[in-house]
Amino acid sequence: MYNPFVFPTTFDKKAKLHTDPHYTDKRFKHAQTIFGAAEDDLHYDYSDRIWDWYYDKTRASAEKANAVEDRQTCAWYEVYLSACFDKEVEIKHIVAGVNRADGYPYLVFGYKIK
Repeated sequence: MYNPFVFPTTFDKKAKLHTDPHYTDKRFKHAQTIFGAAEDDLHYDYSDRIWDWYYDKTRASAEKANAVEDRQTCAWYEVYLSACFDKEVEIKHIVAGVNRADGYPYLVFGYKIK
């Protein structure tokens, strides 16, 4: 049954994802899975924390990831995170949400280190 307040998810790593939700989008009143699904033994990190922790690497990592066609795909984020961490990662789950206190969007990456 269709629910307009649940965002559809995909397992296609090249599919364009809704990675920049707006605080007025009722679907994101609560965080939504936009890629994959939760699994046991995944590492989870918020996007803003990654950008803070690896600030010196984020620009170079983004340039490497730009070899992937579309920035709003799981494939792009896999290359990006792999470059940030200096380890190959496989993303299994991405959650998108909006911080209700300030209106800013966020992503949460669930990944395994290969």
